[in-house]
Amino acid sequence: KGPYEVGTNTIKHKDKEIETVLNSKEYLAFINDLNERDFRLVKVGRGEEHRPDLLANRYYNSPMYYWVIMETNDITDPYESLNSGDIIKIINFIPYL
Repeated sequence: KGPYEVGTNTIKHKDKEIETVLNSKEYLAFINDLNERDFRLVKVGRGEEHRPDLLANRYYNSPMYYWVIMETNDITDPYESLNSGDIIKIINFIPYL
């Protein structure tokens, strides 16, 4: 495997077998690593509510890392959380790209 390859996991979706990195051993190890990093607490500002992409752009310089905000704060639906004034974790994360 190369440095950016991860194992895959086969799941069933709409009666079809598909391969995904989600829940693969490597993916879960990566997520566990994220959750063990140092972090700081920040407040969700006005105009950023329900927008993990804007928070990622602010703290990680790319909206592409919205999933880091969601994963490290146990957010499954940003419309149900990430309200203005909420306190969230921002981990010390150096994007891999």
